[in-house]
Amino acid sequence: MSKQTNKQTMERLKYSIYFAIDMGQTEDSHVNTYLYLLREKMNELFNGYTLIESQGYWRHGKHMYQEDSYKLEIITHTDEEMYNTKVGVICEFIKNEFNQKAVIVTTETVNETLI
Repeated sequence: MSKQTNKQTMERLKYSIYFAIDMGQTEDSHVNTYLYLLREKMNELFNGYTLIESQGYWRHGKHMYQEDSYKLEIITHTDEEMYNTKVGVICEFIKNEFNQKAVIVTTETVNETLI
């Protein structure tokens, strides 16, 4: 007897939030503490998310700079207005806690299929 899976594809909204932790004012030993605080705040606001560590590069004048960067991904299927509010809350949290002037937020419509 084979097991049948019902595949259903749904349209969702994906938020991606890009940010860094200001390493100029933060010792490496504190990064884990900051990320712990972020995870605690995310757990309060969202049912699920993905936190991706990466390397960011940016140009200032003739020099290229590298920094430890992060990307938060949140895929939602609930009330878009509610999520916009929650995304705004987490962006302000990141800016305040991680000493950032701004964060980048992108949104895109994605198709989600559970297989």
